Amino acid sequence: MMRERGLHRSPGMTGGLWDLISAEWTQSDPEQVTRAEPHRRSLPVNRVEPANANGQPATVLTRDAAKRFEYVSRVGAGGMGAVHRVRDRNLLREVAIKVLSPELAADPKYVRRFLAEAQIQAQLDHPNIVPVHDLSLDHEGTSYFTMRLVHGRSLADWITAAQVSPTPAESICEMLGAFLKVCDAVAFAHSRGVLHLDIKPENIIMEDFGTVYLMDWGLARLMDREQEQDDAVIVSDEAAGGVVSGVIGSPSYMSPEQARGEMGQLSERTDVFGLGAVLYAILAGRAPYLADTVEDVLQQARAGQVSTLPDAPLGVPALARVCLITRKAMATNPDDRHQSALELRREVQGFLQGGMAVRDEGFLADERIVTEAKTPLVPSATEPSSLESAKCLGASASTRDAG
Repeated sequence: MMRERGLHRSPGMTGGLWDLISAEWTQSDPEQVTRAEPHRRSLPVNRVEPANANGQPATVLTRDAAKRFEYVSRVGAGGMGAVHRVRDRNLLREVAIKVLSPELAADPKYVRRFLAEAQIQAQLDHPNIVPVHDLSLDHEGTSYFTMRLVHGRSLADWITAAQVSPTPAESICEMLGAFLKVCDAVAFAHSRGVLHLDIKPENIIMEDFGTVYLMDWGLARLMDREQEQDDAVIVSDEAAGGVVSGVIGSPSYMSPEQARGEMGQLSERTDVFGLGAVLYAILAGRAPYLADTVEDVLQQARAGQVSTLPDAPLGVPALARVCLITRKAMATNPDDRHQSALELRREVQGFLQGGMAVRDEGFLADERIVTEAKTPLVPSATEPSSLESAKCLGASASTRDAG
């Protein structure tokens, strides 16, 4: 009964992931679920953990870990454990610590999966992937790893805010600027032989000062390659068996091959589909598949039955080109998608820089066609410039005298 209720209440995770989250459902009230946004993954509301005399939850840090880290607060929960905010007494900074669930720590296959996640993420040294600091399996049998503490909001929250924004089309262009950095992270992972397999707005975090992170590499797996590269990501013998099989990922953003459990068919183009699903959410304000039950969502995903995007989202004709890019990225047949994350990135970047979004127009010789702006246009780190936003919206932009 708990399984059926869990799948119904938590549409973002299912199939092979159920074994990873069932332990957390037994510790939470499955009826206490966020219902505000049905297209987003719902997780059970976490109960307050019992604290010891120092205000530290007694079940989080073991004796060894507590010697170095001072507990601050809980950040969130995932399939295999929870992430907490702690203060490193040695380095005098706050970090995030991910701790394997005690219920799963007794099972070697989950320990291997947890180790594989830490090792894979630690080797992906990229500005848009959270760096891992340390990994430990202490004598009490608790696995944990520490990583940079990220401050920011998710793309899912940004998408929600854009729906009530007075300038939603401009918000879309800004989100597309951040999307380019997600493509960079995915392309880098692919170059190192790693698939993410759980790309969605909830796993994309934007910090206040411009950094964009692709989070949660818990389902990442190494690609099968005939020849190993010198810089390819590897895992230790202890973590080598830590690969989740069956249906993996978040159903609302899942590619058809994932939804069908065709593990041998997973490739770079599977992640391209995930990136396309993120584009879909940016344009439509919701996930590509919508249904009342997880099984219905999975059925849509297996068949590639994506809800149709309007030709002009938000009434902006210029966004029609992004719709075409999105449809290609989310093609049911992987061969019909962009063949790499970089190819997809180039098309979105081309849109932001103008391309087909700006109409062609002829001018007479010696005719003034542009005028220098009074105020320099300086884009932020995560947003396209004002000029790019203007082009994105199909507006004319005058920046200098061509005379």
